[in-house]
Amino acid sequence: MTLGQRIHQIRDQRGLTLEQLARRTGLTVSFLSQVERDAASPSIDSLRKIAQTLGARIGALFEEEEEARKELTLIRKAERLRTVDKATHSTVGILASGLLNIKMEAQIFTLEAGGEIGKGFGIDAPEAFLFILEGEVQFIRDNKGEPLVLSKGDSVYLRNPRFYKIVGRGSHKAEVLRVTTGLEV
Repeated sequence: MTLGQRIHQIRDQRGLTLEQLARRTGLTVSFLSQVERDAASPSIDSLRKIAQTLGARIGALFEEEEEARKELTLIRKAERLRTVDKATHSTVGILASGLLNIKMEAQIFTLEAGGEIGKGFGIDAPEAFLFILEGEVQFIRDNKGEPLVLSKGDSVYLRNPRFYKIVGRGSHKAEVLRVTTGLEV
């Protein structure tokens, strides 16, 4: 099942029309229709809005219903679901999300040189863990203190990770692993 088909399926299960989803997310009916037909690739921010409006985790938009009931699910690198945000020069790959019926989500964010996981990027989870797999990033949280420069091998633990921004530094890509816990399944 594709991302667009899954969004359509969840929207139907919630009894929402495209117009209602558009009004609640602030996205256009035309854009949402293109997403559901896999004619457009939504940004990370758009996925967040769609998921929140549908009452689902972002990862739930990528998984099929039967996947959530399996005891073990293997996702090969080549099979990993990804979405590209050209505006922010970033890509998100879903590693695990509600799989095994667990209350965690694991994602890899790839930031091209100067790319960012942008403004207002936040999650509704009580905890998050970030690990820099490759490159160097600047981590900015809510105007709380000075921005942190994180390099390969560095990690950050966040309690109540509402809003933060991560910006790729230097001329090479950066990869960030994010694991959130305490999500509602």
